[in-house]
Amino acid sequence: MRKKKIKAAGSQEFDFSRGGDSFSGDLPPGDESAERTVRAYSVSELNEQIRGILAASFSGDIWVYGEVYRYNLDIRQAVTRNYGQVYFELVEQNESTKKIEAAIPVMIWGKEREKIEKKLGEAGQQMADGARIKVRCSVDFYPKQGKLQLVIKDVDVEYTLGQIALARKKLLEKLAKLGLLEKNKQVPVPLVPLNVGLITSAGSAAYNDFIDELRISGYAFRVFACDARMQGRDIQRDVVASLKTLNAMEEIDVIAVIRGGGSASDLMGFDAEEIAFAIANSARPVFTGIGHQIDRTVADEVANQALKTPTAIAQFLVEKIRAYENETEDIFSGIIDRQKNLVRQKTEELLNIFAQIRSNTKTALESNKQQLNSLLAAIMKEPGRFIRQERDEISKSVENQVKILSAVFSMKNKELDNFSRQAAAHDPVNVMKRGYSVVYGTDKKVVKSISQVKAGDNIKTVVFDGAIFSEVSKKEKGE
Repeated sequence: MRKKKIKAAGSQEFDFSRGGDSFSGDLPPGDESAERTVRAYSVSELNEQIRGILAASFSGDIWVYGEVYRYNLDIRQAVTRNYGQVYFELVEQNESTKKIEAAIPVMIWGKEREKIEKKLGEAGQQMADGARIKVRCSVDFYPKQGKLQLVIKDVDVEYTLGQIALARKKLLEKLAKLGLLEKNKQVPVPLVPLNVGLITSAGSAAYNDFIDELRISGYAFRVFACDARMQGRDIQRDVVASLKTLNAMEEIDVIAVIRGGGSASDLMGFDAEEIAFAIANSARPVFTGIGHQIDRTVADEVANQALKTPTAIAQFLVEKIRAYENETEDIFSGIIDRQKNLVRQKTEELLNIFAQIRSNTKTALESNKQQLNSLLAAIMKEPGRFIRQERDEISKSVENQVKILSAVFSMKNKELDNFSRQAAAHDPVNVMKRGYSVVYGTDKKVVKSISQVKAGDNIKTVVFDGAIFSEVSKKEKGE
């Protein structure tokens, strides 16, 4: 067999045989005394060798546990494949960071998938992303592609149930630690919750039951419905998005998340952390009615009110408004009763006052009547003396009024004399008699400054006994 030597980088020498059996070469510097012979494989030979080693190491089925990943994405393609197989992964995640630390490809043939899904369904579970499962499988290596994968044949339902319960327990502990279990319960429910945000599958039995119950109440409910998947792979996305939409609407009073009855596996989505956080942090009170009489989901635990059915939520809202209506009617009835009692009380008080006034008036009239009778008796007995007394009092009153008026007239006359003297002192004629005069310019305005006239202007000078007309020949400014 012919061999060809190739010198590589001056440090090692390799021998390649055409059959690909072996090569030899110098070891790296520092270990030149040792020699080794390493077999060379073609890709197909290597893959077959790996397959053989794996088959020898894993001669029978093994159990592997992990978390389902990318199942939801590939299940939709199963119907297009000849054997209905599904390809996905089993992964391990870091509990704190949720980062995938290990993964391995897996697949299920169509017939096995149907059996496994039925088995999980009977236990109230389902195969879906995020599910933690323990599966019986074989280790398979596909030489043509050099692909290692596990072929699932069965599932340990008890393990899955335990993992779900454990995950639920951890989530509830996390919510409690963050104060989210009670957060939405502290959001007050309006006294009259007539504007209802509804999250459910449009046209479903749950939707119709809820709407019918509100309609027959006769109250003016307004329902803002968001169509959402209430089971399966899209539930988390739809419910969280719907909660966000309804919380952005100012008119919403409460939000109802409802669905019809179903198996326990249909409720798995309501144990999701995303839905729990969205409900807990809702600015509106959230009511859940997911149609299951026994199991409570994490969504129920964080909701403001968790009721069994959609109809129960509708009845709760109706009773809430009816209670407010009855309370309001009781208040109005109480107000009317108090007003009646007050009117009755005030009427009695007025009647008592009228009676007292009548009594006092009668007493006063009797007293005045007696006084008048006494006065008339005195007048009739000595009319002359009575008339003289009244005349004397009138005379005294007149004299007093005359004295007062005389004093007032005297004071006003003095004030008038003073005013006359002041007016005469300021009379322009009297001022002019003392040698003063008034000069008028061509504009017939009083001249107060030489700047108002110029040489050649005709001016008028008024003195106490007449006027002098003259022409300005020149102006001299005073010092």
